[in-house]
Parts: sequence; structure tokens; C-alpha cells
Amino acid sequence: MAIQYEESPPTDVEGLSPYGVAGGTLGVLALVLIGYHVFEQDIRVERGKNWKWHAVYWVIAVPIIFFVPHSVTQYVFSNLTMTVVGFAVPVYESLRAVCTPEEEDDKAWLQYWM
Repeated sequence: MAIQYEESPPTDVEGLSPYGVAGGTLGVLALVLIGYHVFEQDIRVERGKNWKWHAVYWVIAVPIIFFVPHSVTQYVFSNLTMTVVGFAVPVYESLRAVCTPEEEDDKAWLQYWM
């Protein structure tokens, strides 16, 4: 007598669908890169000294933290997402800094990696 198992979608250790995690990671990375590209000039010129960008961050972050259901946030804020966004953006900026003639940005990103 053979035991038959129902087929179910693959899951990782935490029970999350790898397709959902990959989709959430790519979605967050795309949003970060698009937002950064659209507002790049303002961000570079002001270097975090304008309260407007801090307010925009909080207006976006607080609703996500408190009102998005856990079933969605577990995919959006997965370990893969945090690793990719936390690594891809600094690598991108470091490569851009190396390619520019100014030395100030090179020093800033070298300090980041140290």
C-alpha cells in the first residue's frame, strides 16, 4: 500500500512561499530604486538635512508598520529583502562614487564599508 501525499507549493523553513518572498524582494527593490532615481538630485544636494524627506519617510513607514497585514509584511520584510536592499543600494552607490571625479563621495562610501 503506497502512501500518497497531496502536492503543495514549496515553502522555506518559516513556511513562506519562495515565490512570494522573491516577488516581495523584487517589488521592494524596484520601489527603492525608482524612488531613489526620481528624487536623486534632491537627496544628493541636501544630504539628509531637509526635514521634508524625514517626514515623507515617516508618512510611508508608519502606515506600513501598523496597517499592512502580517501575511503581507512577512513577504515584504523577509530576510532576503533586507539583505538585497541593504546590499544592492550601497554597492550601487559605491560604484557610482568611484566613477565620479569628486573624492568626497569616495571617502563617504569607503567609510561605510569599513
